[in-house]
Amino acid sequence: MKRIGIYAHGLKSGQAGGIESYFRNLVEGIAEYDRRNRYYIFLDDEELKKSLQPFVNSSIKLIDPAIPRSDLLFWREPNIPCRMAVNRLCRRILGTNVFNIETSRIYQNMFGYRFSFHKYGIDVVHFPFTTIPPVLLNIDLPIVLSIHDIQHEYHPEFFDAAELKLRKQRYLPSAERADLILTVSETSKRTLVEKFKIERSKIFVTYNGCSKNFKKIEDKTILSSVKAKYNLPPEFILYPAATWRHKNHVTLIEALAILRSRHSVNPQLVLTGISKDYHQEVVASIEKHGMKAAVQFLNFVPFSDLPVIYNLATMMVFPSLFEGFGMPLMEAMRVGLPIACSDRTSIPEIVGDTGIYFDPENAVDMADKIYRLWSDKELQKNCAERGVRRSELFDWKRGLETTLAVYKHCAFGGLAAAGVDSPDFFDN
Repeated sequence: MKRIGIYAHGLKSGQAGGIESYFRNLVEGIAEYDRRNRYYIFLDDEELKKSLQPFVNSSIKLIDPAIPRSDLLFWREPNIPCRMAVNRLCRRILGTNVFNIETSRIYQNMFGYRFSFHKYGIDVVHFPFTTIPPVLLNIDLPIVLSIHDIQHEYHPEFFDAAELKLRKQRYLPSAERADLILTVSETSKRTLVEKFKIERSKIFVTYNGCSKNFKKIEDKTILSSVKAKYNLPPEFILYPAATWRHKNHVTLIEALAILRSRHSVNPQLVLTGISKDYHQEVVASIEKHGMKAAVQFLNFVPFSDLPVIYNLATMMVFPSLFEGFGMPLMEAMRVGLPIACSDRTSIPEIVGDTGIYFDPENAVDMADKIYRLWSDKELQKNCAERGVRRSELFDWKRGLETTLAVYKHCAFGGLAAAGVDSPDFFDN
């Protein structure tokens, strides 16, 4: 038996898109398939804790990493925050600190109490969200790190200066510190080797699994209830994505305007996902093209409603410019929702021959391909059937077996890959 820590501190429900889905599916899979080991999940979001309660059992324990006020150095020495603020200002103006403050001691005090992993007898720690907090880089335990993508290395223009600086500071050191790395596609593995020069033997691909809630739903009561709840039209195109720039909503809106003028069809577009840094540009594009009546924002949708909305949609469009995996693609295939999608990065690797591809930077090509799928019921049926069959390749149990094997392999040390991809490895 091994004790595995999973560090989810800082994850907020409804804020992280596919990464949150990955984490939820990981916990659900562990609860179903592994009762042999013990898991200590460190998280502080009340909504997440509540949603994970059904999966808590004798093998899984949720640890709240809240730090008692009495343990905070700031609480005992209230002048420290002021001195740190003055130092920050002086570094910008003068290039030097005024006060001598041991920042490392502050962070050790803040994080040491709850994140003393040895307290729980943990053998290996899994950081599932691409980076390791700097204060935890030097813990004396084996680390498994899930890296979902390194988009900034290919599209720095998608990030503001502060975010780009943060990523540059944290991504590579985290990848280098990790003993073993899990990533979600062969495409992502290739980028890690290309940009970070990580040894291939250190990286293991575990395709994302999908919640069992994503399936064909025949219950008309459930379908009607969700349809009424969100006032959904009889037919619509679905795009589930927060309004990040790389999600390419603006070109999609332009394509729908072309679709209307070029093909004389005006399908409704339903958008799910929270508002992010590119939201105002998306809204401006909708107004510019006179598409306000054709676009419906649902914003954040509870995870319980999402599979039903997928079932109600006519097709999915996925114009993203960069994906490490693309969780909605697999979810759509699982429920039998036909897909028109971008031909970039990992998307063809996931969708295979089940979708209709377009150039995501060419609004005319996007419009033509959307029209082709929207107007051809037989093509919709064929894509849906192929998608359901292909979704079986992304069986969560298979990915979880590799994840569990990596946990064990990491706990025992070394980087030899022999046997890690075999389900039997974990039982040895």
